[in-house]
Amino acid sequence: MNLNQLHIILLLLCSGSLVAQNKFYVLSKRATHNEAYATNDQSFDDFEAGWLFTENEGESTRSQSSIQLAIDYRMGYNDDPGYGCNGPCGQFSYYCDPSSPFPSDTADLDYNQNITLNSFKRITYDGPADLGPYDVGDTCLPVNYVAVYIPQSMTPTGAVCDSEPLFNFYSGNSINIPYLTWQYERDNGQWQNLPNNRNRYPLDRSITEIFGANYENSFTGNLKVRYRIQAQFSSTIYTSDIYTITVAPKTPGIQTLTEIDTSCVYTSDGSFLILFDSSINGDQLQFNLREGSPSGPLFTDVETINGTTYSWPAPLTPNNYYLTYQKLPNGCARTFGPITIGNPPAFAYEITANEINCFNDNDGTITITIDPNNLGDSPYYYIINGSSPIGFSSATTTIQNLTPNSYNIQVYDQNDCTQRQ
Repeated sequence: MNLNQLHIILLLLCSGSLVAQNKFYVLSKRATHNEAYATNDQSFDDFEAGWLFTENEGESTRSQSSIQLAIDYRMGYNDDPGYGCNGPCGQFSYYCDPSSPFPSDTADLDYNQNITLNSFKRITYDGPADLGPYDVGDTCLPVNYVAVYIPQSMTPTGAVCDSEPLFNFYSGNSINIPYLTWQYERDNGQWQNLPNNRNRYPLDRSITEIFGANYENSFTGNLKVRYRIQAQFSSTIYTSDIYTITVAPKTPGIQTLTEIDTSCVYTSDGSFLILFDSSINGDQLQFNLREGSPSGPLFTDVETINGTTYSWPAPLTPNNYYLTYQKLPNGCARTFGPITIGNPPAFAYEITANEINCFNDNDGTITITIDPNNLGDSPYYYIINGSSPIGFSSATTTIQNLTPNSYNIQVYDQNDCTQRQ
């Protein structure tokens, strides 16, 4: 064998391994007649009915993007009740669009459509379920037929977080298939239908979307799922392989996050408080906080949490922050942001002194006027020469009955913020 021949063989092997493997299921039920019949076409003394399918009932693996579904359906009965020729004389009347034997007559099939990947078809002909020898008339016997064509599921590699899709292998859209039902194995070994999204294929929903936030009440450890294909008209049930999914350790979610602004425009004492959606009993959590943008400067804190709350330990300046946190080790990362730390309104004021009228009088005054453009947060208070605070709420207040002296006055708003020069 030369090198070129070897190269061709390798290409063939590789291309063969890339062929998609899809699952194709057919469920069908054909009506019965209560007289004995001699052939597959159910030919009776004075009645015959027959069906021919491109795809008969069964389960198979396919690789094409679509499959032809065609049905040729014929029915008739002998309309010569006298049997003058010592038996049926062949005077048959046909119903249900009679045609020549399938598949040579594809132009006049009763049903002829393609089923595409990740879809299903339901084909029905209505009629009585069972006909007696004199009940044929012009009524067609019923046919029930369901085809389901889906890409084969692939078990995720590695651990799956509770907020991630269970199956993420298919690039197309997922759909609801009423003849497909997902099940999971409970801790007692019993299989049970999924509480939500049980008919969705592929199952591109997360554990929390399927089971809710407290999914650990439904199963513990790894999650085992399978699907079943069945229809009410058929006793046949197809069951898929069991898919065992490794679930990453659960990181508690955030029920509420309270942003705490800085106390004054010139301070850097902002923070935030987290209330988790479940109690934490001694687990370590790592918090990564980025300032300004999701790729900004990084601050990290690792805490052992007992209870339901957490407060960022370091003072924060006014800005937007982006939080990522996870349970250690290997827990699912959760994100939250932006967390906006603001500051209160700026505070400024003006002090005006009015001299006494005569020597040794006590009619001097000092007026405090709050800057209308920097009102801060009212009410306010002032301290004069270190005395006890005196409150006021209006934009202007006057200190009266002052004797000649030097006065040191400090003014604050309700946040204990004062004016910065």
